[in-house]
Amino acid sequence: SHCPATKMESVQVLNGIRDIVDRYDTFLLDMWGVMHDGKQPYDGVVDTVQKLKEAGKDMIILSNSSKRKENSVKSLKKLGFEPAVFSQIITSGEVAHHLLSQTEGSPLAPKPWDALESVLKKQKKQVFCFGSGEGDAEYFENCGWSLASSDEADAIVARGTFTIDDGSSVIHKTHDGEDTYYRVYYEQLAKLAKRRLPMIVANPDKVRPDADRSPMPGTIGKAYEALLLKDGCDNVRDLVKYIGKPFPDVYEIALRGKDPARVCMVGDALETDVTGGSAFGVDTIWVVNDGIHNTEIQKQGNGDLRAGCSAILSEFNEIPETYAEGRKISPTIVLPHLRW
Repeated sequence: SHCPATKMESVQVLNGIRDIVDRYDTFLLDMWGVMHDGKQPYDGVVDTVQKLKEAGKDMIILSNSSKRKENSVKSLKKLGFEPAVFSQIITSGEVAHHLLSQTEGSPLAPKPWDALESVLKKQKKQVFCFGSGEGDAEYFENCGWSLASSDEADAIVARGTFTIDDGSSVIHKTHDGEDTYYRVYYEQLAKLAKRRLPMIVANPDKVRPDADRSPMPGTIGKAYEALLLKDGCDNVRDLVKYIGKPFPDVYEIALRGKDPARVCMVGDALETDVTGGSAFGVDTIWVVNDGIHNTEIQKQGNGDLRAGCSAILSEFNEIPETYAEGRKISPTIVLPHLRW
């Protein structure tokens, strides 16, 4: 695959997807920020998905949601999409579930993870959970794990940034207050780091694409890495596994048996969607007037879309601590909205 330029000069800015639709057989679609805003679909997206289907395109949902696949199926239906038009619906939470339950041979199973191998052999598998407060215990019960304290747990899973759940007590950010939540958060993370437990981050996003930019589970992974480093751990990378964009597992699952040159990733976030697609060698469509970078692009561009995108892209490429890790990234195509 061609090497992406890091400047906007070589990026095509289009109004709709139809001009480039023949270049690709498979479209990997992000949900929030591309297809919907959390409440309703963006104008024209339901129609665009229908037209892609009519054009015989393979569409795969690639979502960093830490919930299981059926949750996204429900969301899609509620938003007016027909889930059956997508050949696969891949959520980080579903892939993490397959890893925890060792569902080998399933199309959604990632490669085994060394740090978890010995734990998976145990009769009794126990997990310390940073939770979403919605169905956390059930999620683990379904894959043969039970919630446990930081002293007893065999592994950590970061599913959400709302609760800290050790099976006997739950600290809830909203009910107990942020001060209490973060005090317990750092105490527990430090204890877990001392024990060198493996952590799965079941949603690599760092911020929620809402007005408050509230933190997401990716921030827990980063905080844990920092504590491991501080504690003198020399194999931090081996102990923290991020499942979702921009990391390879979900792309490997989505692209089994496909030619990457005929695949395109459609997303709104530079750090996950565009970084992940580029790292995996597939073209990327950056949707800029919906989603996470929208307000900054408008502000910087002052009516000039290309200038706004260029400014935000350069800014992103200067930040050292992103998932791109210093690689300069650039989308292949910019679209204001996912429209035909």
